[in-house]
Amino acid sequence: MNHHRAAVTSLKVSEASSEDVSESAVAQPPTTTTTTTATTTTASTTTTITTTARTTTTTTATAGQHIVVCNSSPRLAGEEVFNNYGTGKSNEELLAMYGFAEAENPADAVSLLLCGEGEQPEVFRLGRQGLSLELWSTLLGTERAEDQAGADDDVREENAAAALRTALVGKLAALAEGDALLVTGDSVARNILISVRHYRAGLRQVLEAALAELDALTAGSEADSDEDEEAEEETAEEDEAILRSG
Repeated sequence: MNHHRAAVTSLKVSEASSEDVSESAVAQPPTTTTTTTATTTTASTTTTITTTARTTTTTTATAGQHIVVCNSSPRLAGEEVFNNYGTGKSNEELLAMYGFAEAENPADAVSLLLCGEGEQPEVFRLGRQGLSLELWSTLLGTERAEDQAGADDDVREENAAAALRTALVGKLAALAEGDALLVTGDSVARNILISVRHYRAGLRQVLEAALAELDALTAGSEADSDEDEEAEEETAEEDEAILRSG
């Protein structure tokens, strides 16, 4: 489970009475509890998250907007707490929703748009797990729909591999071109620049790994094809020798 602290500007755990958070709670009995307060400040707003060990109600306080969340277990004064953004989110999703990215994110993925003639485009997520059977099936189906009559499976597989290679190489080239356009220096906050680099590095790693896997697959197919041709030639020579001896 990933724990992120990037969005938390100030974090405080203290022993407090429920009266201390009465502005953001409704009809709560005065009882001592552990309260966690996290304040996130942006250019225009300040959001305070108050966490207690009992059930509270979220309301609009006179001082501003408040969000009240319950702990699943009591917390001690001074104990560190974490804000969790969920599991399985790629850097693309983290950047879009929360404004930061992680290094070596295992959920990183690249979107590929595949479409056969007369078909609706489909978006496939190519992740660190490599080339999926679903992706190959779609590629082969696209090639089958676009092939001329008489094309065999080997030709379709070669065409599918070539199409995938073109897409992967194109995305890598676009990343390389974008590197030269990155804005650096004092005009960009350091944490933003770091997140952008994590995001782009993850995309590059996914694409390069997919290309390496594709190269290995196509090399194996070519080797198998060569072996089949040699076996066919040997069989033909043996048949011819038998005919001559007869």
